[in-house]
Amino acid sequence: MDTNIEALKARLLKGELNAQQATTLFQALPEVQPTDMLGEWAGREIQTGHHMEGLLDHFGWAGKRFASVDEVDPLLFRSSFGVHRMPPKLMFMGYALPRFVVNSVVTATLFKWITPLLSTRQSKARLRLTRQLEKTTATMVYDELPIHDAFVQFDENSLLGAMDMKGDAAPYFFMLYR
Repeated sequence: MDTNIEALKARLLKGELNAQQATTLFQALPEVQPTDMLGEWAGREIQTGHHMEGLLDHFGWAGKRFASVDEVDPLLFRSSFGVHRMPPKLMFMGYALPRFVVNSVVTATLFKWITPLLSTRQSKARLRLTRQLEKTTATMVYDELPIHDAFVQFDENSLLGAMDMKGDAAPYFFMLYR
């Protein structure tokens, strides 16, 4: 891989890229097949200036689990009682709240205590090969929301994800790690 791509990767991990630069990097990285995604992945948000930045980490986002191409747990969260599968519809409803409420330490602490009561046992997404950001790659399609998460290979043990949510001008970027 050329040094320019390696430099962009290093800058992305430091939070030094905007959404357009992160999109350019995404388009330069290798595509992934849905079956390559199987297993549990730890997650980390990437800073590019997106309005959702910090929200998942604030509430204890742990990652994603791909049991099969048709059974995906898109949102795993850590709580005081372990890791739980959360319904995406519930999580995204929280983004309608005022930012000062969502960013509150009290809100995050309360969420971590009630997470087991809110969790689900049903998969809430599936994997398909789709065309996103000029790449035909593995994409997680949410069952109940207008959201697609496309993935490309960042390195041998990690993926760069780009969440495309209806109404957003730019993708929300995140990393998944084995």
